[in-house]
Amino acid sequence: MTLNINGLVSHTRHQMLEEFLRKHDVEFTLLQEATSLNAITFKGYQTIDNIGTSGRETAIIAKEDLQMHRIRQLPSGRGLVACYNNICLLNKYGLSGSANRAERERETFYNSEVIELLPQVPTSLIMAGDFNRVQRATAQGTDIAVELWKDFSMDFN
Repeated sequence: MTLNINGLVSHTRHQMLEEFLRKHDVEFTLLQEATSLNAITFKGYQTIDNIGTSGRETAIIAKEDLQMHRIRQLPSGRGLVACYNNICLLNKYGLSGSANRAERERETFYNSEVIELLPQVPTSLIMAGDFNRVQRATAQGTDIAVELWKDFSMDFN
């Protein structure tokens, strides 16, 4: 499950999420816009967080009995990877903002920073998170996010 929690600052919202995790027996949850989850616990779950300089970024919640390893984090807090057995979970929180301001930053984020999180050995990868894409036409008439994704995915074909 992946979820942008927008801070999860209310006790009620925290309880609702914890109840949902237990009720549906969720093994992994990838959170975006997390805040200092070190202070928040979910009974039966471990928290791997990556709080960056803005104070709100990414986290992976996993059942306590699942041994997570090969944890890597982006210093910005916008990306985190953790593996369980031969499955790696890559959680990323894309840059938001206007297309003109953030276009180059997004390209760097996806083509440089996110690539740094990819496993160095063959493994199964689940990439999820908040893309925060901005849809707009380029001179060629295509969506800029589609072009960035093509560039990003070409590196792995």
